[in-house]
Amino acid sequence: QVPTEIIIYAFMLLKKILQATGWSLRAASWRSLVITSIRLAQKFEDLPETSLLLFHHAYPIFSPYELIRLETNFLKMIDYRLMITCDEFYGQLKIILDKTM
Repeated sequence: QVPTEIIIYAFMLLKKILQATGWSLRAASWRSLVITSIRLAQKFEDLPETSLLLFHHAYPIFSPYELIRLETNFLKMIDYRLMITCDEFYGQLKIILDKTM
């Protein structure tokens, strides 16, 4: 199970790449973008699940090589700007909570 904080951070990274590229989620790309966002979010939190083999075992859709390639391309497309401030994070959390209540 993925912690809530990781899901929120992954969502924010996904928004970042969509804004940076002008893309939208499509049938052909959503899976790779979402999985890469989750992987990068887990790495940012320094969770033990960030091990490439553990991650591949949990999400066997992509080979370890493909995961590395996807991650590298994702980072290049957002110009390596992974940083999300506390204000951005809690602002996004507030939006999500407001919509669910």
